[in-house]
Amino acid sequence: MYSTLILLFFFSGTFPLNANPYPNPSPNLVVFGDSYSDIGNYYRLTDKTFPIPPYYEGEFCDDPNWVKILTKSLIVADYAYAGATTDSNLVEGSAKLNLVEVPGVLQQVTTYLNSLAGNTHSSEHPVYVIWAGGNDLIFNSSITPAQIVNSLMDSVKALAAVHGAKDIIVFNSAPIEAIPYIRINYNSAAYVTYFTQFTNFANSDLFDSLQALQANCKDTSFHIFDLFTLISKIISDPQPPFTNVVDNCWNPYNLTTIIQNCPNPKQYLFVDPLHFSSTVHEMVANQILPFFSKKFVKNSPGSCIHSF
Repeated sequence: MYSTLILLFFFSGTFPLNANPYPNPSPNLVVFGDSYSDIGNYYRLTDKTFPIPPYYEGEFCDDPNWVKILTKSLIVADYAYAGATTDSNLVEGSAKLNLVEVPGVLQQVTTYLNSLAGNTHSSEHPVYVIWAGGNDLIFNSSITPAQIVNSLMDSVKALAAVHGAKDIIVFNSAPIEAIPYIRINYNSAAYVTYFTQFTNFANSDLFDSLQALQANCKDTSFHIFDLFTLISKIISDPQPPFTNVVDNCWNPYNLTTIIQNCPNPKQYLFVDPLHFSSTVHEMVANQILPFFSKKFVKNSPGSCIHSF
């Protein structure tokens, strides 16, 4: 669940993508991932039956997630699906109690690239963002950090090589051991050590893999969104509005019942056992939006990996 993206999980072939795959004008931002970035694809796939309120408008958040927030300022094409893994052929992703299959990140990228065939509006290269990996661990507890990162890199390489992307941002993993789902279900010192090491190995491997690819890609810049540092700082030194960085505010009891344990999820780091609150999503959006400013200093193609 967390290799390079950590908790975008909730729960091959052809899947219906409800977001306009390549709107005109061209998107500024194209997003691939799981429930952390899904702004309604999975909700529509389930005939708008899941997630239910109080989740915000078919998203796995208490308010707009980071992608929905950025749609106010950018033209966004969103391919993310709740329950998605890095590759459906490596680990099959699903949601809604495993009743509905969803496309993995590699399948999302393939669908996107196929949609570009013969498109005349591809001269403006968007920024690509990949946030995923957590569901791989959720659905296959024996998977290794290297397997998840290698799978993510397949999508990165597909975007860089096939379509000549100019900028690709990949999220690294937040501290897995802090996730309520992990903390509750794997409650021992040995598991804390295991998941801490898993996170460290995954993030280190991701950096090394992107660095190696950067050396061979002169026209593409690769960037890491440092989710690990962002979440670690919140946990180590909570600042308002955070009042709880350990527990989750909501507990999805079943497909029709959400138990609300707190009056204001915005004051919590985690809205439910797997997902960050909208306060975290606002922080993510606020860090990504300046990337589109001419004043934002990026690494030049071929240089060291830039983290932000």
